[in-house]
Amino acid sequence: MPCKNKTTTRKSSSSKSQSRADEDMIDFGTDTRPKGDANLAEGSQKDQAVPPAPPATSTPDLGISPPSAMLAALAAGGDPGIPMMSSEDYDMEHAEDMLNEDFEAEFYEEDMEPQHATPNKTKNLGHLTRLYLKAEQEQQHAYLKDGLYISSEEAVAIHMVTVHWLKSRKFAPIPFRSLSYKHDTKLLVLALEKLKEAYSVKGRLNQSQHKEPALIEQAYNNPHKCPSRIKHLLLTQRAFKESGIEFFDTYDKLIPCYDIKPVEKITHAYLDQFLFFEDKHGLFPAWIKLADTEPPPLLVYK
Repeated sequence: MPCKNKTTTRKSSSSKSQSRADEDMIDFGTDTRPKGDANLAEGSQKDQAVPPAPPATSTPDLGISPPSAMLAALAAGGDPGIPMMSSEDYDMEHAEDMLNEDFEAEFYEEDMEPQHATPNKTKNLGHLTRLYLKAEQEQQHAYLKDGLYISSEEAVAIHMVTVHWLKSRKFAPIPFRSLSYKHDTKLLVLALEKLKEAYSVKGRLNQSQHKEPALIEQAYNNPHKCPSRIKHLLLTQRAFKESGIEFFDTYDKLIPCYDIKPVEKITHAYLDQFLFFEDKHGLFPAWIKLADTEPPPLLVYK
């Protein structure tokens, strides 16, 4: 009997412990942890600080509708809310954007290019030409924006001071020769020979360069009509002529070469030869062109 009682007490104690363990288990869905572990987890979550939500930033109103509103307005046939721009403004903005991109790309390539690498001559020349044109365009815009840098009163004052100074120095102006000047033929021949030397080396000529040798030969055949035509252009012509420009790249600088029309080139050559001939007469003062005939102290004094 005592042995049976002992066995019954052991069974009852084991059943009580099992029921207590079942009571300690809390049903949280998939969480089967004991109650003590769950309380620890909740305490750790309360201790952690929740980061505050970022403040709502308001987007600036640029006068442009959002993409969804634009599509809806376009589908309905209405105004999408895009600011209108004329074609001229769009072309100018597009050209400025392209020049800015070339400007940035040129300096980026120069910075990233190795020291001993051979640069691409075609791309380099094109980029530098665009930079030159951009600088000229900015200079013209600045002149139109700021206006005349010298007022009319200042220009008149400068002109009068120059005239009085030339009179005090007894400067004699060079008279323009008449149409029947005796040295016209000789000056024309010297000017034409100077122009003809440039075509003695060239092998291939373009369409505009083919016209100049023909005009030179025509001037050789008519030495009396050509000087009168040149003087007529110098006295009566007041309109500007178009001239082209081409750059020669030396990898450290650009050398501009201007393309002038053949008739203008012959006129300029004759005028240059005439001024050179008058210079030999000693009519130009020493302050225009330095000469060895006058000592430097006297030149500085004048």
